[in-house]
Amino acid sequence: MKLVLIGSFGQQEEIVKPKLILHIGMPKTGSRAIQEALNGYDDGRIAYLDAGPINHSVFIQSMFMPIEQCMKNVPMRYPNASSVKKYRRQLNDRALKSIGRGRNKYILSAEILYHLNPQNFGRCIDYFDNLFSDIEVVGYVRSPKSYINSAFQQRVKTGLGRFSLELPSYTSKITKFFSTRWHLNFRKYGDVDIVDDFCSFAGIKDSVREIRENNQSMSAHATALLYKMNKTSPNPVSSPALFQERAHLIKKISRLGSSLPLKIDESVMTIDYREVDWVQKRLNIDLSEPPIHGIKSEGEILGLADEAEALLKELTGAASSRPCPVQSRS
Repeated sequence: MKLVLIGSFGQQEEIVKPKLILHIGMPKTGSRAIQEALNGYDDGRIAYLDAGPINHSVFIQSMFMPIEQCMKNVPMRYPNASSVKKYRRQLNDRALKSIGRGRNKYILSAEILYHLNPQNFGRCIDYFDNLFSDIEVVGYVRSPKSYINSAFQQRVKTGLGRFSLELPSYTSKITKFFSTRWHLNFRKYGDVDIVDDFCSFAGIKDSVREIRENNQSMSAHATALLYKMNKTSPNPVSSPALFQERAHLIKKISRLGSSLPLKIDESVMTIDYREVDWVQKRLNIDLSEPPIHGIKSEGEILGLADEAEALLKELTGAASSRPCPVQSRS
């Protein structure tokens, strides 16, 4: 099958339609690690699609979500309708230029595909089916209790200050992929190294850069302290400056106190086990996991935060009481 690409000056170029490996997440399954590891990868056969930021969710959002929704979701990037249209053209041109290099296979990683509603997803299907001869979807599925704990910590990092648990959505998010002609490959998260597993599936034999510092777990004390701060602090995602300030703070306190991450007790999780059963039967993935015991209420988190504040006072007091080194005179 041939694909005709039109250049900036109207010139036409005919190439063989390449294949696409479409990584869709789900959330909290190491998507960032895959993106960081494969950013700029090109071995002459397989290439990581150059379509703007390395997280292709930006590309997907800009291309397939309505203009009004883009402006509402990311007002700092899209202040008006013309900015959305301009950025959409730029990203599309960049993606087509990347495809025009004529590799056999391209990789696109966009967790936002997991969240697209059917209408926006339909536009995405048409776009990819036009450009690629064959599409392999790769999705990693995380067990519910593990997901809830990971999502809670991530939400605390970005401003959560109330005891609210985010439950995983399986059926409503995954079903739409069965309406495509694409080949679906769903795998359990946590059984294998995420970067190695994805690269093996994609046919990448070379070693790739592995960056594993992003989204690392904070200690239980650090999470509790941040949670308490969130109750009175402005939302860090409201401005780039606050976001950077929050990232710096997290790096400073992430290992405060206990080395273990904060765990939510399974007794306060309202898991829909019909969803879990659907995954196990439809995707043939075993989502069983051991019992999880831990925090049951906001009061317990705030108690842990008080301990964290006491630890900080001890640490800062010890640091300030250390004698200054005296330089010897020759």
